[in-house]
Amino acid sequence: MTEPNQHCGTYYGYKRHGNRSEQPCEACTAANAEYWRTKYGVGPRKLAPCGTYAAYIRHYRRKEKPCDACTDAARVYRQQRKQ
Repeated sequence: MTEPNQHCGTYYGYKRHGNRSEQPCEACTAANAEYWRTKYGVGPRKLAPCGTYAAYIRHYRRKEKPCDACTDAARVYRQQRKQ
């Protein structure tokens, strides 16, 4: 963590930390998340639950063995794509 500055807790404070190559404080990180949520409607990323093709791809990218539900979902997806 870094020393707080007078702008901590604001979007500007978050940017200021970045300009100084500092790790942003918790208040600035929260302010940055709120800025993006209100301005662009961007929220935290939600991962697809297991049993979907997207989750199968996530397993594959992480070099994990896909669970049975994801393997079944991938099989069904591929069959639908062939039609």
